[in-house]
Amino acid sequence: MVRYCIVGHGAFDHNIFEFDEDRFQEYNTNMSISEALNLSTTPLESENEICDYYDGNYGGPILTVGQWLAQRGDDVSAISVVGKDIMSDRYIDYLMKAGISTDKIRRYADVSLAQCVYVHDRHETMDPPLWEDDVTDKFKRLPLTSSLRDFLARHDSLVLPITEPLAAKRAAKTYIEERKDGFLAYIPGPYLTDGSVDFSRTYFRKILKLSNLLQLNEDEAEVVVNEFDLEDVENINQLFSLQEDDYDIAPRLEYLAVTLGSKGSKLYWLDKKSGEINEHCLSALSIEGSDVENFATSQGAGDAYSGVLIRSIMDNRRISSDFEKRKRIGAVQDAHRLAREAAAGMCKIMGALNRRVINAGSTDIAGDNETSDEE
Repeated sequence: MVRYCIVGHGAFDHNIFEFDEDRFQEYNTNMSISEALNLSTTPLESENEICDYYDGNYGGPILTVGQWLAQRGDDVSAISVVGKDIMSDRYIDYLMKAGISTDKIRRYADVSLAQCVYVHDRHETMDPPLWEDDVTDKFKRLPLTSSLRDFLARHDSLVLPITEPLAAKRAAKTYIEERKDGFLAYIPGPYLTDGSVDFSRTYFRKILKLSNLLQLNEDEAEVVVNEFDLEDVENINQLFSLQEDDYDIAPRLEYLAVTLGSKGSKLYWLDKKSGEINEHCLSALSIEGSDVENFATSQGAGDAYSGVLIRSIMDNRRISSDFEKRKRIGAVQDAHRLAREAAAGMCKIMGALNRRVINAGSTDIAGDNETSDEE
């Protein structure tokens, strides 16, 4: 059994579908969440219609990534901050139903569950989505007591999915201090691209130095490439060997995943036995045949990719250390394929919550998908 600890936000996700271009253009990233929700139920002056569809459900990366880590019966624990309101109560229920331990989630009466609004038309989603929370300040100051340090040390892997940067830095530093052989998976997410914090305040360099796995989307990879003067995203695998002031910037890095949306994904990894950097490219699977047609989105695809990739890599680490080179390469490529299949499965449903996993506890979307021939 693998023991995972995941540090991040909980949230409630609102999905608003506006297929009328005029209505879609009424939304903007400076709106409050209440303003966006009110607009979705208010007809414009020139028409009587409201939004085409609304869907709301629980999300946040500790659930949307954690649900995949817990899928095989492994031990998954969350460290987070939520309120004592009804929505937070229900969120705790969802985590527990997904097989995620909530013992280390701190609850405060003066905060509430974070909320996120995604606004979609037929071809695009407003970017960035709207986000409101009053837990971040408490999250930044989460006390890393001796008991919490001991708790982190008992886990084989620490997962940081779109974790508030200061909390991510503190958790990563503590984890590696307590568990030098641990596996740290870092998914910085939109903190790199949405302009909410300066790059230096993302603590990317400090966390990368401690990370075994880094996952970026194409826009995030562009930011990293520019920051390290790598000229092109095609050169991002240079992170494995790049030095600054005669020190490796990523001395622990073993896996680097770059997701490219409809263009697929790339996975680079360091074969520790041979010292070679390997690359595996996959195109995206078809997402035709959605049960919800126009209301399926890519929301949750990256989370599914993260969870399944990390889970598959951790499985391989337990069994493949003595494999010959061909089998080692095959095991990593299989992990990449499974991650792609899970991501494609989430593109066929609405929202980031794998409802079948939550409801049944063992259903595997990745296994249900049809796999395509290799490119």
